[in-house]
Amino acid sequence: MHMRQRAGWLLILFAIGGAALAANDKARVKALPDEWRRWLEQEVYPLISGEQRKAFLALETDEQRTAFAERMWSIWGQQLGMGPAFRREYQERLEFCRAEFESTLEDRARVLLLHGAPDARQEIKCDEVLFPLEFWHWERLEGVGQKITIVFYRPYGLGAYRLWDPRS
Repeated sequence: MHMRQRAGWLLILFAIGGAALAANDKARVKALPDEWRRWLEQEVYPLISGEQRKAFLALETDEQRTAFAERMWSIWGQQLGMGPAFRREYQERLEFCRAEFESTLEDRARVLLLHGAPDARQEIKCDEVLFPLEFWHWERLEGVGQKITIVFYRPYGLGAYRLWDPRS
C-alpha cells in the first residue's frame, strides 16, 4: 500500500472513530439523570470546555458529578476573579434568561450568561424593512474591549433571536 493510500485510510479511520465517539457522548448525555443533563446542556454549556465535558460524561455516580460540579464552579469563579460570587451571579443570569427569553439556549441567553447584562439594550421593530432587531451595548467587556455593540435578529421574523455575524 502506498503512503498516500495509508494516509487516506488513517483519515477515514479517524473520522469513523470520531463519529463513534460523538455517538457515545450522545448516549452518555441521554443516560444522565434529568438534573445533570439540564446542568450540562442548558446551564453550563457556555462555560464548560470540551475536555471538561468529556470528563463529566465519564463519571458514573451522582456523588462524583456533584464533586465535579463544585470543583468547576470553584475553577470558573477563580478564573474570572469572582470566587464564589460567580456561581450566585450566574444562577441569577440563568433565571433572568428563563424569564426574559423563555430559554437558556438561544444566542441572547448565551451572550448574557457569558458576559452579563448589557449596559444598554434597544429593540427595534420594523416589519417592513428589517426584521425585529436588538442592539446590545457594553461600555467595557473584560477580555473583549471597550464600546462593544452586538446585534441580534430573528431570521425572517420567526423563531429565536440569533447573533448577527457580518461575515456570514
